[in-house]
Amino acid sequence: MTDLQAVAEAAYAKQASTKRVKFEIDERTLQPLPAGSKEEAILNPETGETRYITVPEASSTKAGAGATASKVASASVRKAKAPKPPTEHQEQAELFRWAEGESVRLPALRMLFAIPNGAGVNHQTSRKGKRFSLEGAKLKKEGMKSGVPDVFGAIPCNGYHGIFIEMKRSQKSLSKVTPEQHQWKAALETMGYRVEVCYGWEAAKAVILDYLEGK
Repeated sequence: MTDLQAVAEAAYAKQASTKRVKFEIDERTLQPLPAGSKEEAILNPETGETRYITVPEASSTKAGAGATASKVASASVRKAKAPKPPTEHQEQAELFRWAEGESVRLPALRMLFAIPNGAGVNHQTSRKGKRFSLEGAKLKKEGMKSGVPDVFGAIPCNGYHGIFIEMKRSQKSLSKVTPEQHQWKAALETMGYRVEVCYGWEAAKAVILDYLEGK
């Protein structure tokens, strides 16, 4: 094998192909395959042996790169998930974070507080499959009542004795107002309180500012 043939073979041997194409070449020269083929053949004039060396096809290389990029993009789309909407707990925590920060400018916000009303109560299942909570039973004895709003502002303003807020998640489809909450809302309004159901902490913030500004 000549030096030229050895160099050519070493250079082309690094490329990959899955298809072999055979063709006739001059016995003493290195003849590349016609454009579009995926291999080149090298003839050793001393032994008469024909060696097939892989040659990348330009269009195939581009197509392969495009397919790879497409797969990567598709994988990225599959992995990218929309963020979950905040929980009711997160919404209420954010509301009180805002109220704390604004309490210097609006001191009345210091009279805003939460009514846990059974939040985070752990439940167990009896042998008969019924859910119960020892902690919940204890809280009921202490006066916990289902349906009472989550937040209260002890701030008499504009003819109201104060303001109650029932916090819900910002995505309405994930929250619903229970019959008990509807009943408490109506009863508290009758007693002279402003009561609002707020979907998300920003909605609650707007309601509170509206209340304090007398609108």
